[in-house]
Amino acid sequence: MNALLVDDDYFVVTALEKKIDWKALSIENIFTAYNVSQARGILQQHPVHILICDIEMPQGNGLELLAWIREEEYTVQTIFLTNYADFNYAQKAIELQSFDYFLKPIEFDKLTLIIRKAVSKAYEEKNIEKAIKEGYLWKKNQNKIVEHFWRKLISGKTFPSDPAVIAHSIADQNLSYQISDMFLPVLIKVFPYDTSLARKIRICLTMRF
Repeated sequence: MNALLVDDDYFVVTALEKKIDWKALSIENIFTAYNVSQARGILQQHPVHILICDIEMPQGNGLELLAWIREEEYTVQTIFLTNYADFNYAQKAIELQSFDYFLKPIEFDKLTLIIRKAVSKAYEEKNIEKAIKEGYLWKKNQNKIVEHFWRKLISGKTFPSDPAVIAHSIADQNLSYQISDMFLPVLIKVFPYDTSLARKIRICLTMRF
């Protein structure tokens, strides 16, 4: 997991790097930027999961950076650091779904707790994205899964006809069959007797009724 620290104050960035035990928070890489433009460049080149960002900076502020992140659909947990207890800033941060809003001067113990929660949220969203992707891939390959199931069942070589084994395979592959379903096997023989065919083609189809 990676973190990006963004602040126009060099000493704030350095303090964040040195005074927080990033390894204990499962953060492997720390990137740093001193303005919004640099931060965008890093986000475009590297996966960033945790963003700790100042709001008031020259050449663009942190809220504008988070708005851009949302437009680009990057999944980043954002913690704002600011000197200003400004209601408008806080409201905008909430609208942009920032993870937290933290006032300077920095209390590193409290900030560490916030980062730990943000890391947990990042892992949670990462697992959700993985589940969605795996579900999509399963649907995409569903026809192949079904075909493989029937090939194994019909051949009987690697798939015993024991109902318990079949039921287990149906459940394991999340197929839409019940062990009580009845099927009518249909065998179609195609023999064009063309010399280009080395053998007869046999296609086995199954029909559920």
